[in-house]
Amino acid sequence: MSAAIAGSGSSIGAVPRVLTAASTVPTCPKNPGKPMIHDVYFPESFAAAVAALAAGDTLRVHAGVYPEALTGPLPGAADWAGATRIIAAGDGPVWLEPPSGPASYHAILITSGAYVEFSGINVDAHNSVDGLKITSGGANLPHHIRFADAEIKN
Repeated sequence: MSAAIAGSGSSIGAVPRVLTAASTVPTCPKNPGKPMIHDVYFPESFAAAVAALAAGDTLRVHAGVYPEALTGPLPGAADWAGATRIIAAGDGPVWLEPPSGPASYHAILITSGAYVEFSGINVDAHNSVDGLKITSGGANLPHHIRFADAEIKN
């Protein structure tokens, strides 16, 4: 699937960029290393958008029920000032609701990443064993993961 994930301007000085679900993390030729803001709209892939984030980026997730699990690595930052933010866009509820099956054992599985904030991202894990699991995935231990304004039900 090659869904477009369009970037938009930001009040914190981020520069827009456009990602596709199949792309790697691009660099901004005008402002390399600057935090970016991205938008994902249903039925685009929430998990693919998260996988394309770099430390300091913000992902605004627009209203919808996203039928997938989030099990990939998260970006790591050195402190909250450079945190990665995965936030509801404010245009309606956002739900992550994986379908049943082995790929949905965990609705959200975090095995790496640091200084990551989820805000307004609800999880309906009735098809999963775990709604949320934060565990060691190797050398990059996950830490400083924040959840706010969300409901996680199993």
